[in-house]
Amino acid sequence: MQLRYKRATALAAAVLSLSLAAAACGSGGTGSSSSGGKTTINFWVRVDNPSVGLAKMFNATHKNIHVNVTVIPDAEYVTKLGAAVRGHSGPDVADFDDINAPLFAATHITENVTRQLNSLSFKKALNPAELNLAQYNGQYYAVPYINGSSVMMYNKGLFKEAGLNPDSPPATYAQILADAQKISKLGHGIEGFTIPGACGGCLVYTVWPLIWASGGQVFSAFGRNQTTTFAQYPQVAAALQLYRKLWTSGTVASADRSQNGSTWGATFMSGKEGILFGTPVDIPVATKQGVDVGSPRSPARTASPPRSSAATNSASSTARRTPRPTGSSSTGCCRSRPRPTWRPRGTWCRSAATCLPPPSSRSTRTSPWP
Repeated sequence: MQLRYKRATALAAAVLSLSLAAAACGSGGTGSSSSGGKTTINFWVRVDNPSVGLAKMFNATHKNIHVNVTVIPDAEYVTKLGAAVRGHSGPDVADFDDINAPLFAATHITENVTRQLNSLSFKKALNPAELNLAQYNGQYYAVPYINGSSVMMYNKGLFKEAGLNPDSPPATYAQILADAQKISKLGHGIEGFTIPGACGGCLVYTVWPLIWASGGQVFSAFGRNQTTTFAQYPQVAAALQLYRKLWTSGTVASADRSQNGSTWGATFMSGKEGILFGTPVDIPVATKQGVDVGSPRSPARTASPPRSSAATNSASSTARRTPRPTGSSSTGCCRSRPRPTWRPRGTWCRSAATCLPPPSSRSTRTSPWP
């Protein structure tokens, strides 16, 4: 697991370094500037993602290039980036949700980087699903950058306080509901679960993977004749029923109805929430604030054994793994002004919709999710 994480980080760093270096070599665009022999690259990034840290790594190893990072809230990103590029004031490199790659390509926000992408020595290591998203009219307008997992996180401290075993996370829908209800009864502003009610992308990122992990599907195979299949799978209804029960049982804060994703996860990171389905970048932030975060390390492949009691530290609890769906990200190129200079842009994606596992792997997986 650690080796895989390091390899993914190294690959992301390589893509970003290539993008930033290429932007620095451009012929002076509206975003970049040069002073005293040092080139400044303006880099727009989304909230709470690895791009900030990767930019710091780049600055530390490139003395003649400085990356100036600007954090843009998710809810404003698409509008601000489009307006800035059209006003010839866009950044040199942009970190955006890969699900927007086709939109930016079709509206001439990003540049054609087919030649540069095909020349990458590590092209075969790039995420094929993201590469599909990066294509428009047979050409590439983005490059895969960072893959992120949609994970279940839980507050071990609140589990213990509610009389639950902190080493035995919920592994079925029924257990999630029961545990969330017990935690909500603690009161004092503590909630058992959170739902980003006004953030469609956040819900896709967290709900759809539950459907896939249970053997269900939302769409048919990718292609020109792709159709929705949610009506054919009871797993879709089961996942939606879980969220409805969590809401109607009072385990979710009423403010979550209007949660647009801009502060999603903040309550969990502050120690006031029991269970969160979200992005793993929240884990180190929560840990720094004193939250003892639990998160299963691998998808469940077998049915769950009986749960251990709060008073028992059962070794068998490690066998119960919560499905860990994945999200993805891509790197694209943007037009600061209408000219052919290649200006790659980084990407961090929270959408799990592009990470559907192959049919063969899905058909052989047994999930504990009812």
